[in-house]
Amino acid sequence: MAWGRGLHQPERGPIKREGDGRTPAGVFPLGSLFGYADKPPETAAGSFPYIHIQAGTECVEDPRSPLYNRIVASRPKGAMLRADGVFRLGFVIEQNAPEAIPGAGSCVFFHVQRGPAQATSGCTSTSLADLEGLVSWLEPKSKPLLVQLPNEEYRRLRKDWALPRRPPEGHPDD
Repeated sequence: MAWGRGLHQPERGPIKREGDGRTPAGVFPLGSLFGYADKPPETAAGSFPYIHIQAGTECVEDPRSPLYNRIVASRPKGAMLRADGVFRLGFVIEQNAPEAIPGAGSCVFFHVQRGPAQATSGCTSTSLADLEGLVSWLEPKSKPLLVQLPNEEYRRLRKDWALPRRPPEGHPDD
């Protein structure tokens, strides 16, 4: 992990950069819901903006582009309609947003995992069942946030950030 651009104050340590393969650490709003279906799941709790991923959908990772860190429909074979299905459902993690700084990391998502022990290239992933559960529970009007930190940073910042005493169930607490 490396510190991303989010709602938290800058911290000491590695900083998220384009192409570093690191997941951003910090506090981030969840943005648009996306998926392969024409419309959001019927079980979705609220009215998140929804992006229908199609053959031409891609997220722009070129820091020189005026569309940097945005999902666009641009090419016949976009990068988001993938054979492994990781983007069949997910959320945009508002890292380096809304005003993207070129080179500070782009296209960070909370998406379906390829497998329980498979790393991402800087995103956050979980099982399809867990993601469907989140979609059915999260309300956009509540302005949901994602807090993700290495264990050591979680323990260090827990009181200052008013985080729960223990990480959520299923996460190690060394």
